[in-house]
Amino acid sequence: MRRHLCTPCAIICACMIICAQPLFSRDAVPDFSGWKQTSTRYFRFIYEEAYSAEVRALTAKADTYWNLIGQRYSRAPDKTDVIISGRTVLPGAFAEGIHRYIHISITPPLDPDFSYREHWLDLLFIHEMIHLAHFNMPSNTQPLSKVFGPLMHVFPITGLPGWAVEGTATVLETELTSGGRGRSPLFEMSYKALALENSFIGFEDIGTEKEPPHGQIYVMGYLIMKSIVDRYGLESLAAIEAKRSEGLDYASAVRETTGQGPDEIYRDAKIALTRKYAPERMIPEGSIISSRTTGTSYRQFFFTGDSTITALREQAGEPSAAISWNIENGKEDILFEGHFSDNRALAVNASKIYASLVTRIHHRSPGTRHQADIYRFTPDQGLVALTRGADLVQPALSTDGSRLVATELRGSTSRLVEIDQSTGSLRVLLEKNGLSFLQPSLSPDGNSIVFLVFDGKRSAIATAPMPKYDFAYPIPETNIQPIYNAQGPVMDVVYPRWSSTGTIIFASNERGRLELWEYASGTARPVLSDPVGVLEAEKRPQGIVYRTVAGSGQVLKIKPLEEWGKVPASMGPSAPGTILGAASQRDYPLFTPFTAAVENDFKRPVFTPGIPITDSTGESAFLNAPRFTFWMPLFDLLVAPNDSMTAGIGAMAVFTGYPLQHGSRQNMVAAGAIAYPADGQCAGFLIADVPLGSYRFIGAGIQSYGKEPYDPVMKETGSIRLSLAKTLSSRHFFRNISETAIVTGVDAWTTRSSAERFSLNSDLERSQAISLSAGVEHLNERHSHKGVSTILEIDGRLRFISFPALSSKTFAAPELIIGFSSGTARVMTQLIIKSRWYDFPENAPEPVTLVRTAGWYDSGERPGQSIIRGAVFFPSEVPVRLYVEKTISYGALSEIETDPWWYSGIELEARNRRSVLAGGLVTRARANERWDVLQDTRFYLSLKFDSIEAFIP
Repeated sequence: MRRHLCTPCAIICACMIICAQPLFSRDAVPDFSGWKQTSTRYFRFIYEEAYSAEVRALTAKADTYWNLIGQRYSRAPDKTDVIISGRTVLPGAFAEGIHRYIHISITPPLDPDFSYREHWLDLLFIHEMIHLAHFNMPSNTQPLSKVFGPLMHVFPITGLPGWAVEGTATVLETELTSGGRGRSPLFEMSYKALALENSFIGFEDIGTEKEPPHGQIYVMGYLIMKSIVDRYGLESLAAIEAKRSEGLDYASAVRETTGQGPDEIYRDAKIALTRKYAPERMIPEGSIISSRTTGTSYRQFFFTGDSTITALREQAGEPSAAISWNIENGKEDILFEGHFSDNRALAVNASKIYASLVTRIHHRSPGTRHQADIYRFTPDQGLVALTRGADLVQPALSTDGSRLVATELRGSTSRLVEIDQSTGSLRVLLEKNGLSFLQPSLSPDGNSIVFLVFDGKRSAIATAPMPKYDFAYPIPETNIQPIYNAQGPVMDVVYPRWSSTGTIIFASNERGRLELWEYASGTARPVLSDPVGVLEAEKRPQGIVYRTVAGSGQVLKIKPLEEWGKVPASMGPSAPGTILGAASQRDYPLFTPFTAAVENDFKRPVFTPGIPITDSTGESAFLNAPRFTFWMPLFDLLVAPNDSMTAGIGAMAVFTGYPLQHGSRQNMVAAGAIAYPADGQCAGFLIADVPLGSYRFIGAGIQSYGKEPYDPVMKETGSIRLSLAKTLSSRHFFRNISETAIVTGVDAWTTRSSAERFSLNSDLERSQAISLSAGVEHLNERHSHKGVSTILEIDGRLRFISFPALSSKTFAAPELIIGFSSGTARVMTQLIIKSRWYDFPENAPEPVTLVRTAGWYDSGERPGQSIIRGAVFFPSEVPVRLYVEKTISYGALSEIETDPWWYSGIELEARNRRSVLAGGLVTRARANERWDVLQDTRFYLSLKFDSIEAFIP
């Protein structure tokens, strides 16, 4: 029956793959104590106790936010689950469109594109709520979801262009709050640069991530949807959805609603933006000195010599890297690559380089954890960890190298700490409930610090003297001196930095464009402008080197020194806090707004008015039980050895739970059955995959009935397989991986066969076996900073197997697999040795094992077997392996026999830690004999989930 029932089983299995003054580095996250839940009228929040304060703040506003959306856009669903997770330095949120829930990581976004005008958690929450409202719109596939389950919700979602989904949410996150990307001058720079360079991509390329810009569906989507709103009002967004629910595709729905297609609206928006920003061309522009490769961005830069820059560089399709670059000759060298915590992850002076880099661990509850530590880089030693188990980002180093500080993430807020450069111990510098301190910079002598302080509504620049004595930690609040944006109209300020001359420079949009400002002697003044904007700058003998945005990405430019202090007298086109776009009269009074091409009768969406702010219900424990996801019918047609046929009919269903922790797997249960009435037979399966923190339980029960190709008998096989794995240690640092786990398993199976079709109650002899196994798996993968990689894999286990019908003995069966690989990111060589000892009684059924020749079942005539594989391995998204295998068999008296066959093939592999799905094409041949291509070539599939293994030739 493998031929028939194992196909859906294989598909399901493949989807499964898919202290006020701490003086030392420590994990600041409290021990896991379980998941809790609390509800409002429209929401159920699922969270850890450690984040209850953030949840309480959201529950007080959540239903009111739904009403805001309901009045302008879409009705609210009956109840939406919101998962609030933490234990990660990686910010993020998403709305899932099948079961329709929201997942938000408690970590604040470190990139200021959102603008510091509204609390980031509210903005993320509203953005994802709008996605759920979008997904909740009526569609002509809703009857399918009522019949087959929530999985059918995916079909109307897949028909939505990404720019429409993200553009709508970005527009509404801005319209419904005082913040959002639509008010951010940093977000504006992405399309301002395109307008000034006339380098917009074509409409057909939006969403293909053909640069520029990065994140097109957000940028271009905002421009299109904002232009629709400017022409026809917010109600038009809901009207488009009403048309789409009638069966129209999105472009047709836009045309039916507005009289124009989205491509035409995009065209007009580009013209309007070019006209809006045309006066900015009068600002003298610097010359680009960095690489202008499309998709390359320079996120930070530091001069480490007269003409040498160390920078943090992002490049499309490549890992982020710290690079050394000579501005005179253009020579660029990669110092090291890594998973940087954010866009300000470097701290550099003339002799030292520190970096904030992310490590993923998976050996603690509740699951995957991402932490950022500070590493020291030297050309000789590469990267060496300075701290362990911390959440440290945005490091800053004084010019003289005497002091090192960083931002430490603490849930939804952050504080500033000083790091001992010898021991890695931490001292708290600045911390206060409800405030976030971020983006620190030290004065050249290390005696003062400048930083941003964010209270949820505005960010201010402030300074403080650094402590000189142990008793002076933390810095008293009375020593904090706000110097800019602490009161009055809210500006968007970012990247405060101490200059080499002792003044403070930062970027601000006070004058309607993002310019560089300088603070000295109690006064702030604009000192540097660019047609697109200025993020940060440094004066050098060669000129003023500054960072800005071009159509290709973030670049470095240079201007003559005499340009310092020369800025245009006129205000820019984008007043602080206004909603930015192409056709808004508020933004550009001289531009005539678009008018509707046709008259439309906009229908306001249905919503529940008057729902007040609601208090949440009390806390209770949350159990992540799998929920029904979908079902589908199954059909089968069996051909018996006498060529007679029998039909089977049945169904399968899948149940899934939530991936509660950032980056962790969700639990899953799948079940299915097929009945063959003519034979009185049935087949079925039940599979469960349940992650429990650092444990993983997998259970599978399979009943099969059928005939193998070229096999003259019908077979009935029943099996139960259980696996429990415990991760002892798991650390992923960029490409470096070290992981060790204990894997245990129980297997029981029984088999019957006959030359004719037979029923369940047929009196046929059974072959049975029971197996217990335990073993250790270890993976160690290392990548040197010179580009050489080595991988060591060890899988050793001991099986105890009983065959009740054949022997009263219990047989011990050891297995050992050792693999070693070495090479570069392009190609690696690999040697794998697989050995086993299976001294079983005669006629015993062959147990499932991966110690076998690819593509063939082994005869098992000799108890000992070793397989030697040599391979060339090409790492990629789906790694490809070309290999040759040879088998050696041996018995109790050490007789050694070499298999005359040589096995060679090509194999594709998908791996997720201890889950491996591999499939390929293998052929066998031996010297001096005729080779039958059809007989000796075959496809195969092998699956491995901890101790559960399957092999399908």
